[in-house]
Amino acid sequence: MVLRVSSIFFMPITSTYYLSLEQVFGVLNETLFDKRLPDVLLTMQRRNSHGYFAPKRFQHRQQGEMMVDEIALNPDRFDREDVDILAAFAHDLCHLWQQYYGKPGRKGYHNREWADKMIEIGLMPSHTGQPDGKQTGQRMSHYLLAGGRFERAMASLFTESHISWKSQSQGEGARRIRQTRQKYTCPGCGLNVWAKPAANIVCGDCQRVCETA
Repeated sequence: MVLRVSSIFFMPITSTYYLSLEQVFGVLNETLFDKRLPDVLLTMQRRNSHGYFAPKRFQHRQQGEMMVDEIALNPDRFDREDVDILAAFAHDLCHLWQQYYGKPGRKGYHNREWADKMIEIGLMPSHTGQPDGKQTGQRMSHYLLAGGRFERAMASLFTESHISWKSQSQGEGARRIRQTRQKYTCPGCGLNVWAKPAANIVCGDCQRVCETA
């Protein structure tokens, strides 16, 4: 449906917003995964991450046997460059690929097979997001491989932004909260925690002192 206001045509914001994300999914599916990925339900979720993949998260209300996977994107992180937003999207698409063509690790764990697929599409897995990071683990980030498939796709296909809106929850209220809470990261496993400034945080798994970001 198209709404007409004062002789100017407006497409409904919700449908155009999600349509743009569907188009991005189609392009990444074609260029990085040879059109092998099944359809997925895209949602917006505000969690302490760039997004996540959840298998068989939705069930059709009338056709109970019909299940669909979810990829959630965090609009609070849309204040970054398009390449960073879409790299996080591709990160979760690798989980979707592994769900159907590989063997996923335990819940939340990024195993060797997932890491190899990331490298294949041009993203280097790293628990720190830097070259010195581990390639597998529970909490993982990544960085672009120069000249890789993802970088080439961004250069040739995404000539304009497909992310039109970003969340404004990072305003004055959020900044006031950040002033009273400090982010700490375990140098061993990459675990992130938030606590008051100058707190002494020790990772229960690695027994290492967490460092400030």
